[in-house]
Amino acid sequence: MKKRIIAIQLLIMMLLVSYPAQIFAAGETTTVPANVTGFKSVSSYDSIVLKWKKVTGANGYHVKWVNAKTGKTGGFKIKNGSATKYVFPAGVDTKYNFYIRAYKVKKVDGKENYTYSAKTAQKLNAEPVRRMKFKITFARKRTLPSRSGSKVNTTFKAGKTVTAYSFDEGRYWFNYNGRRYRVSDLSVTGEKVATHSKTRVYSKEEAEAFVNKKGLTSSTSWLVWVNTYTQKLYVFKGSKGKWKIQKWGLPVSTGKPSTPTHYGAVKIVDKESSIDGLPYWSICSRSLYSLHGKMSSWQLGYPRSSGCVRNKDVNAYYVYKNCKVGTTVFVY
Repeated sequence: MKKRIIAIQLLIMMLLVSYPAQIFAAGETTTVPANVTGFKSVSSYDSIVLKWKKVTGANGYHVKWVNAKTGKTGGFKIKNGSATKYVFPAGVDTKYNFYIRAYKVKKVDGKENYTYSAKTAQKLNAEPVRRMKFKITFARKRTLPSRSGSKVNTTFKAGKTVTAYSFDEGRYWFNYNGRRYRVSDLSVTGEKVATHSKTRVYSKEEAEAFVNKKGLTSSTSWLVWVNTYTQKLYVFKGSKGKWKIQKWGLPVSTGKPSTPTHYGAVKIVDKESSIDGLPYWSICSRSLYSLHGKMSSWQLGYPRSSGCVRNKDVNAYYVYKNCKVGTTVFVY
């Protein structure tokens, strides 16, 4: 009897070794799906586009995420085995880690039985497109009304330092206790760059994902995007939701922390071939700033200007020649 039991056990072990891709449940078999490959992320506006290669025979995919800043976790199922893309609504200024596995599902005795790929795809560290931020310090006591939610007046003492995420028309925008505020550049001092990358370049795919997700429009068939975080300029052709990259990752120098370039969308209103010895000016609305060439001694790749966007002469000429009056320039 013992020999018979041992023989049966050996047979079962041989079957398991011979068929490692099978899981047995309630007398039925369900094939384990292949591992997910080609898992990558594309930074977009307030979202992250996850992409991977289709797993043949899979019924769907399970994605797990971890907020890299807060540690909060979550997950969701994509109930489509043919899916190869998912837009994750990350929100701005967030970072996430992602994990994905393929799954197959069968009904056994009226219940769904899931089997997952043997391995999780390589972990992704991902984030939406970023913008440059500034550290600013109040030069004197100021009481400011909140610009979001219910109106709250908050007093900021002289010497209080906050992080500004945007700048327009002479005011820095910042968040404090879950509300938005703005303060005049005349009321702050000690301005410094808080976030900036010397090496990051958003790809053509990421640039297109960003401007199309943002829903940017232009009065011409051209569009210019200046990314302050990377100090790079991108030129597109097309229309709302259908912008296609023409030039990408061109080095620029935007406004220094004390005189930042105006964030947001403006339009090119005039052209000048040369001003004060600098070539190829594309002048933006309300005289906020211009895109132009540079002096030979100027270095690009870091915010150093008085508000204008400095370019290599050849790139300034490209914008000057192709991006007609009425073209939108978006600084972020």
